[in-house]
Amino acid sequence: MKSVIKLLFLFVVFTSVLTACSKEQKIENKLVRGSGKWNIRKLNKSSNSNYIGEYLDAGSFEFHKDKTIVKILNFWPKTTTETGTWINDEDKITVTWSDGKTTVFYITRDPKKDKMTLYETYTVTTFTGWGGPGSHTTTKYVYDYYLERAH
Repeated sequence: MKSVIKLLFLFVVFTSVLTACSKEQKIENKLVRGSGKWNIRKLNKSSNSNYIGEYLDAGSFEFHKDKTIVKILNFWPKTTTETGTWINDEDKITVTWSDGKTTVFYITRDPKKDKMTLYETYTVTTFTGWGGPGSHTTTKYVYDYYLERAH
C-alpha cells in the first residue's frame, strides 16, 4: 500500500512539473512568434492609485529567440530605447537591461489571439531637506501595457 501511495505522489509531482514547464514554453513561443514584435497600443500610468495618463501607440517590445529584448517608448517629444535580455515563467517576464537594472513585467492577460497585457511597478523616493522625519516621499508607479502583435 505504501508503495502505491509513493508512486501516486511521484506521478502527481511529475505531472505538475510538466504542466508548469509547458505553460512557460507556450508563453515563450507566443512571445517570439513571427517577428516577436508587440506594439504598445495603450499604456496607462498611475501612481499611488492615482491615474496619471493614458498613452496610445506608445511604442513596442521586441522579444527575440536568442532571449534579447528591445523596448521602445514614445512619450512625445521623447523616444527612449532600451535593450537587454529576458526570461519568463508562467506569469511574468523578467528583463535585465543593458545598464544592469532589472524589471519584472507581470502577465495579466496571456498572449492569446495576438493580444497580451503586462504591468510593472516601481518605487521612487524623493528626499526634501536635510533629513529627519517627514523629509522624504515614496511614490509607487504602475505601468499597464496593452500589447498587440505586430503583423
